[in-house]
Amino acid sequence: MAWTLIDSSRRYYDFLEQNGRGLEEIPLLRVVPSPAGVILEVKSKVLSTENLLLRALEEEWRIGEEELVAESFDEKRGLLSLECSPGLAAHLQRAQGLRLFSDLKFLVKNVERFYLNHEEELILPRPSPLLIPPPIERLSGEQQKAVETIFAHPLSYVWGAPGTGKTRGVLFESLLWTLGQGVRAILLAPTNNALEQALLALLPQFDELGMERANVLRLGTPSARFLELYPEVCDPLSVRDKEATLFDFGSHKKSPKERMEEALVLAMTVDNFIKRFETLPLSGKKHLFLDEAAFTPLIKAITLCAAQAPLTMLGDHKQLPPVCEAPEREMRGENRTLKAWHYSALHLESYMRQGEAIFEVSDPLLLPPLVTTQMVCLSRSHRYGENLTRLLDEHIYQMGLTGLEKKTELYYIDSGAGERVDSKGYSSPMEAKAMRGLVGELLRSEADFGIITPFVLQKKAILEHHPELRGKERVMTIHGSQGQEFETVILSPVTLHYHLTNSKNPAALHALNVAVSRAKGRIVLVCDYAFWMKQKGQFLSALLRECEPLGQIKAPKL
Repeated sequence: MAWTLIDSSRRYYDFLEQNGRGLEEIPLLRVVPSPAGVILEVKSKVLSTENLLLRALEEEWRIGEEELVAESFDEKRGLLSLECSPGLAAHLQRAQGLRLFSDLKFLVKNVERFYLNHEEELILPRPSPLLIPPPIERLSGEQQKAVETIFAHPLSYVWGAPGTGKTRGVLFESLLWTLGQGVRAILLAPTNNALEQALLALLPQFDELGMERANVLRLGTPSARFLELYPEVCDPLSVRDKEATLFDFGSHKKSPKERMEEALVLAMTVDNFIKRFETLPLSGKKHLFLDEAAFTPLIKAITLCAAQAPLTMLGDHKQLPPVCEAPEREMRGENRTLKAWHYSALHLESYMRQGEAIFEVSDPLLLPPLVTTQMVCLSRSHRYGENLTRLLDEHIYQMGLTGLEKKTELYYIDSGAGERVDSKGYSSPMEAKAMRGLVGELLRSEADFGIITPFVLQKKAILEHHPELRGKERVMTIHGSQGQEFETVILSPVTLHYHLTNSKNPAALHALNVAVSRAKGRIVLVCDYAFWMKQKGQFLSALLRECEPLGQIKAPKL
């Protein structure tokens, strides 16, 4: 069975190599010295610090190796802090033609090596060594059932829309019960952003209980914001030169190895789990929790079976599937094993029982038949009002999703039809112009907001019309918004497109769900009102009918 995954890794690597993909240059503006080494100022966002590569003429340095470690990344200012020796720091500053790359192929090779070394350790998760917890007063009936299911079954999936209490309710109480029984918890997520979002929700709750922050260890490179908020939780490699006695317990400073062995909660990305597996303290009792499971590639999720421990998956399979560079048309014949990168962690049980046969019979967007995996649905959103949850349930969830009595604030700005700047109509300058007043007000009030569009060309158009937003990480595509949340979301849909905005296509419907669910407070739909009102059976048309015109709302609290 592992040989199928090894073959999948090799074929994916070959696809990336042959098609010139997997190695993306990150524009490097300058290199400046720092007390710990050097700081790289970059022009674009660094999605992951776990696959970075520096090149200068014939020299090459892999960031994350012993001589060159990523300390933190400041997304707002585009600053990547690296720790290295004074000699290497001076060399990097003098190096001619220094270039920075994101190397996806490196992560693919890590997956291949994992399966070559740990094939015999892969088994379906084992039963939990813990008792089922007693009723927890603050949890709803559904949330209580979810917690009980987690400890009654070795493999479980907690499914819920945003705001249903997956993280702050179910995951937090499950972690608390795990730690209270002397069992280590391993918290995992597919991306750094998703991992930190979970920790930012959990850590304040641990603080309220008076739990020592050092009991939680976040492995890997933190964002600058996370490092500032929770230095005690961060990887010792990221804080070794900071002030304060972060790891002074007793009479001596604890080494990274000691910190890892003594931490009650180890938090990391799945890529970090794969990379560090041999050094992780996994010999004792443990329980694995995988957040954003539906966004985690199956081929990476199966590595968690080598821990031979209970596995709880949390997520929402009605949102985006894992990102795979290879198109589906390439996943045929001998290349069908590439589908292991396209399918999500929710197919883990099916694969462990049937092998690659599942690639012939199951749809990656649909939840597969579950036998061992016990699923619990959370159907009550504590974030959205009934007006929005009704729409989401009718068009997307179909699980009886309900929400708050208070309505979610839904507005629209009519941009009119206007001109198209490209032949296919994938950008709308009218929508970009129509949001000008709103964007200005949000910036003046320092509000938390994001502008989301399905199209890369529209993202560029918005930034051209709003240069004040450049470098602020406010404008993004739907895929780029995954894992982020904003108080106000401005949605610019541009046009009806089968793969991105046509809700009759399940993949497009799930993408629209991601865009809408990035909003914590309100949604402003900026679009051609007449065009969308003519579209029948479309989710965006139904959403638009629930919206009030923003121009007629007096002094809205945005």
